[in-house]
Amino acid sequence: MSRHALRKVMFASAAIITLMVPACLPSQDNPEKTLHQLEERLEKDPKAVLEALSRLEADLKGEVKLLQRTRFLRGQALLHLDRNAEAEAVLKSLLGELTADAESDPLLISRTALGLGKTLSRQSRPSEGEAALTLALRQLPENAPPEIRARILLEITRVMIYLGEPVNAADQATAALEWAKGHKLDQIALQARYLLGYAYRNQDDITAARSHFQNAREEARRLGDLRYEILSMNELGNLLVMEKKPDAAMKIKQEALERARKIKDDYLVSVCLHDIGYALILGKEYSRALKIYRSIVQRETALDNPRAINMANLNIAYIYSEMGRRREALELAEQSLESVRRNQLGELEPKSLEQVIDLLERQGRHAEALKRQKELTELNDRKFRRELERKLTEIRDRHRLMEQESEIRILRQDKEIRSLQLGRQRILILSMIGLAFFLFLLAVLAFFGYRAKRRANRNLEVLNRRLDELSRHDALTKLSNRRDMMEKLQILKARADREGSALSMLMIDMDHFKSINDTWGHEQGDKMLQAVARALRERIRGQDLLARWGGEEFLVALADTPREGAMQAAEQLRRAVETKALPVNGNKVSVTITIGVAQYQPQEDLQAAITRADDQLYKGKRAGRNRVAG
Repeated sequence: MSRHALRKVMFASAAIITLMVPACLPSQDNPEKTLHQLEERLEKDPKAVLEALSRLEADLKGEVKLLQRTRFLRGQALLHLDRNAEAEAVLKSLLGELTADAESDPLLISRTALGLGKTLSRQSRPSEGEAALTLALRQLPENAPPEIRARILLEITRVMIYLGEPVNAADQATAALEWAKGHKLDQIALQARYLLGYAYRNQDDITAARSHFQNAREEARRLGDLRYEILSMNELGNLLVMEKKPDAAMKIKQEALERARKIKDDYLVSVCLHDIGYALILGKEYSRALKIYRSIVQRETALDNPRAINMANLNIAYIYSEMGRRREALELAEQSLESVRRNQLGELEPKSLEQVIDLLERQGRHAEALKRQKELTELNDRKFRRELERKLTEIRDRHRLMEQESEIRILRQDKEIRSLQLGRQRILILSMIGLAFFLFLLAVLAFFGYRAKRRANRNLEVLNRRLDELSRHDALTKLSNRRDMMEKLQILKARADREGSALSMLMIDMDHFKSINDTWGHEQGDKMLQAVARALRERIRGQDLLARWGGEEFLVALADTPREGAMQAAEQLRRAVETKALPVNGNKVSVTITIGVAQYQPQEDLQAAITRADDQLYKGKRAGRNRVAG
């Protein structure tokens, strides 16, 4: 049963579970046996186990070790029920208590850290999850059950994928696979193969990814694991999409979707539908994609899944925009942004804001777009600062754990010395050695903490500069974007108003750009945009301004240049582009541009001059293109 279906269990079922709780407790006189039986029931019935633990805890007052195991099982049950915040609180508290006690069972420490790492990763906190999982691996005793080490390696793999480190993810998944094969852990080996496919796909190594996904599919079929068989089929379809084989991709994706529906797995159905919709968008089949994403919204609304609803709405807004329904696109994008903020879906907020900004700019609402751009910049800045603080906290926590582990080792050494009844002098010597080691460790930690803080501060300065640079430039052409251009134009405007100097605007549009995309593909279209941008940049003067204004449009501002000079400069730019032939699939392809010219009038609004240049551009388009109009 899926987690969403669990939320809809009828009252009668809950009553049956309540009546079954005493059966989970065979004997209050043997709590060890009871805890063992409860752990065996965790996966099948975590809710009943949680209720049984509440009854058991009341009878274990004063039994510290048994209560610790009870808290561990409580955290695991909450994890199975997807109550991640509660699971984190229970497991983090227990882990702190265990690591502070020299007598604690290392295996229990390791398993608690593993559970904490899982719940942190599920809450989109991969860096903290990685720290907990590293502790789990370090504390794991040599004689621990092999399955635990394999599960830790799998969780570390997932964290590496989430952090965007596919090479490290592949290394961890390979280690998990080898360990699982060596200990005949078939189910874990299957998951490792699937994650290896994911890691290689994220490295754009399609051949290796396909091999691992094929192996995972065959292994899942052998083990009768329909879930991983469907997931592997879906990823094989995604690889075909990457290879631009839409028909083959859609065939295997539809088969995966039908199987997911057959076993009534809501999560798998959603995954398959999302990926089918995305493949249709890439193929520009917008009507079919729109139908898919609307069905997703309907499904996920019934399942009360705001994250999936908003992801689907982002794609619907994009589809509306591509279909020319920009007003509907903007309305939906604004609604989605509000929903993302209301439901605290922080990871979706930047993408939602970017979509709203793009749609506002396309509608010419530049002031609103600039306001939203400031929100996005502030959001990214806050996100970076939170991540930096999280990293520093992680470093401090690791230092604290190292100190605690050192103390535990010293305490264990002292206990061994006392048990062997060694003399006081030897105890004193060893204590001094331990103290010296402890002080040395503190000094080392302080030194590295200081270096880490300095490095983090430097990184923060660099990233802030990069963030400002990225927010002002177009990613494809490296030219100024609309926001940066408007800020720089204000300086030229102020000078023109103050000194009475001339200022002219050139609005430039690539002719027949849609036909270029349709004929040669978007990749070649992007290359032509870059080539035109280079040609324009090479021809303008140092005091002039150049920006990608949107789509295939560019804006040039000519300082100290009246209309007549601007017409001559525009003609030079037009010829420079016309004579630039580009190699495309073995052919030489030329592009042309049409340019509208307008001179800025003193004290007028900049947008008025830009609009006049835009009007002249369309006059040139109507007159046959590949010309200068002014």
